[in-house]
Amino acid sequence: MASRVGALEERVGLISKDAAAARVLAGGADRDVADISTKLDVHKSLIQALRTTQIDQGKTLQTLHRTQTDHGTRLDAMQETLDGMQGTLTEHGQRLTRLESEMKAGFAKVDSSMQATYAKLAAGQAVITDLLTRHLDDGSTN
Repeated sequence: MASRVGALEERVGLISKDAAAARVLAGGADRDVADISTKLDVHKSLIQALRTTQIDQGKTLQTLHRTQTDHGTRLDAMQETLDGMQGTLTEHGQRLTRLESEMKAGFAKVDSSMQATYAKLAAGQAVITDLLTRHLDDGSTN
């Protein structure tokens, strides 16, 4: 029985050593789990921050898209207005060309008419000059 008790005591000593080693290992595992848990919390916070940033950027992109669409609509309206103005400018250019032609033709008629009038005046002045010269040459002073 003494041998059995000695064997049991020896086994209890080994079991105590194994239990102490298991406690050391369990403490290390607990620290590892705590470290991993902390890292997971940090990753979770980073992912949440990225999500928030993406949501904000998505809203910004939607706003920019609406603004771009609005600007496109306005540019289309401006282009239509410019197209209309181009037509009006073309029409005004044609009208100005026609008016210029009419004005030149009118000036040509006035010039021709004035030249004819000046010719008649010159002829009339020549007749008057001739009559006055004859009258003075005749010696009549009445």
